[in-house]
Amino acid sequence: MSSLYDDASWLLIPEGIKEDVVYAQKPTNGLGDLQFTRASDATRTNSAGVIERTPWNLLTFSEMFSDAAWSKVGSGTGLIPVVTANVAVAPNGTMTADRIVFNAGASGASLISQDVAGGIGYTFSIYVKSNTSSSQNIQLRTNGLTSTTITVTTEWQRFTVTSIAWASAIRGVGLDLRSAVGTTADLLVWGAQFVEGTDAKPYFATTNRQDVPRLDYRNADGSLNSCPRLLLEPQRTNLALYSEQFETSWTAQTATITSNATTAPNGTLTADKLVAAVGLGLPAQHRIDQTSTSAAGNNTFSVYLKKGEIEFIFLRIGLSGAIVNLNNGAISQITAGIVASSVDAGNGWYRFIITKAASIANEVLRINLNQTATFTDFIGNGTDGAFIWGAQYEVGAYATTYIPTTTAAVTRLADLAEKTGVSSLIGQSQGTFFIECNVRAFAEVVALFALSDGTSLNRIRARRTAAQTITLERNLSGQSDQTVNFTSVPTSGSIKAAFAWSTAANGFAVYINGTGNSSSSALPMFTNQLSRISVGTLQTGGSSLGDGVTQAALFPTRLTNAQLAQITTL
Repeated sequence: MSSLYDDASWLLIPEGIKEDVVYAQKPTNGLGDLQFTRASDATRTNSAGVIERTPWNLLTFSEMFSDAAWSKVGSGTGLIPVVTANVAVAPNGTMTADRIVFNAGASGASLISQDVAGGIGYTFSIYVKSNTSSSQNIQLRTNGLTSTTITVTTEWQRFTVTSIAWASAIRGVGLDLRSAVGTTADLLVWGAQFVEGTDAKPYFATTNRQDVPRLDYRNADGSLNSCPRLLLEPQRTNLALYSEQFETSWTAQTATITSNATTAPNGTLTADKLVAAVGLGLPAQHRIDQTSTSAAGNNTFSVYLKKGEIEFIFLRIGLSGAIVNLNNGAISQITAGIVASSVDAGNGWYRFIITKAASIANEVLRINLNQTATFTDFIGNGTDGAFIWGAQYEVGAYATTYIPTTTAAVTRLADLAEKTGVSSLIGQSQGTFFIECNVRAFAEVVALFALSDGTSLNRIRARRTAAQTITLERNLSGQSDQTVNFTSVPTSGSIKAAFAWSTAANGFAVYINGTGNSSSSALPMFTNQLSRISVGTLQTGGSSLGDGVTQAALFPTRLTNAQLAQITTL
């Protein structure tokens, strides 16, 4: 691939991101940077193998303290803090630091804060500097009730405070001055952040938090990769309620739940322990259940499990399921109609996944403790059990990234990465698109890319069909569609695929992992210029790739078949 780099007009190796943007390596002037949208939170696995929210900064408008997202409160006339935006150079060298002047009353406060949802183990941090020639004291508000006094100097400092036990209600975090009559503070502030866990984490700037790309470091087989994938998943909803709190909304049968018993895959002390209760001292099932609100059809149940004293669990959708081995992730005793798999999530955790192709509506989700690899009742002792976290039940033939829930189902909207106005990067009479991505064995349409004029009338695109065939397709207004198929598609793991087209003879070609298929038909010219690059989608409306892209490139010429074989050789 490196020997052909100079010939590419556009190159994407997902590394640099910010809210709304995935940076391209080529061109470097911003023309090829992808516009990214999702309009919801999501999760990813970071380079340390820990599941985290994206973005991890739970505050909105983290550098815009004048925004209405930050409440300004004073206990009397003239005591409301005054914010002046962008008055000084921030720690990152930009003119984005705000000035805040606080005035305290006799018995009240002058404060600025933002409400965030509660949980267990959170860290608040903020950069503060005195806007006078001397040091000043002020308080960091950490949970709406507790404040920590800090000394602000004439140099920028990042102040950090961790709340180990965060109330479940929404509480405010921010800056707070409570002192005698007439006490003031004149400060420069920048870069507020509130994250899960006891680590402040590198600062991540936010506005509305909704459109942050996800760079995921865990491969489909569970191994960690030094090169991340840009996750591009379709919309999914987790129908399992209280996905991390199994003492709530889950019904226990001859079993008990010990809350927050060990560290979860997201690095917080939120994993529960499912314990086999003594009961009546007779052999019994030891399980927890939850009745879902799903529709009939393909539905997938997944949960993170870790060995305690008990090594096996019967994971079920209704009466169907599979025995899973917490020692090594092995799966056995798979019942008819179930497809089962596991992913090593690190630190002894496995994510076990079962899909039921013909599930009925409102199936019961069940997690059964089991002493052996054969499903049998047994006598519990009140202490032995296994650790559980992150339950998810979604409509679809495969599991997507984890979506946390509490009282209600939560929807993660589709990822969409594309760029308009890039006709200069696209060869209008010939070209080649290269992509490296992960594929899975599921019978759903998977989109790889599309180049278009913004409509379906002038478009060239590649997709994998439900029959596991990858198709390169040309749609041209007023003419019959042209296609070329590649049928020997791997059903798992990473693939490198290249798609070439030309208005000359031998216009179409598809090469995957070094081998290919081509067509002798020439490609008629498009009636409008192609001006949009869409990755992981057939055109617009969100991703249907279902996984992630490791790299992608666009060439303004039709590479030779030998070059196509070269760049797709693993």
